[in-house]
Amino acid sequence: DEMVSTEHSKILYEICPSNNKFMHVAKDGTHNDLLINDKGEYHQSMKNFIETAIALKDFKEKEEKKKK
Repeated sequence: DEMVSTEHSKILYEICPSNNKFMHVAKDGTHNDLLINDKGEYHQSMKNFIETAIALKDFKEKEEKKKK
């Protein structure tokens, strides 16, 4: 990527303490044309991220309600 290098992204990913983290490295496309050239992989990666984030939020809310 011409905006953020893959190496920099990998470093940020590695130092993130979360067990629930995602990183998508596009095989085709750059920062500005990713949506055109990535063959849907980016969208699938984002969908997985959002679904996981919602599921984790819901789980945490249920756990908090159990404590009350």
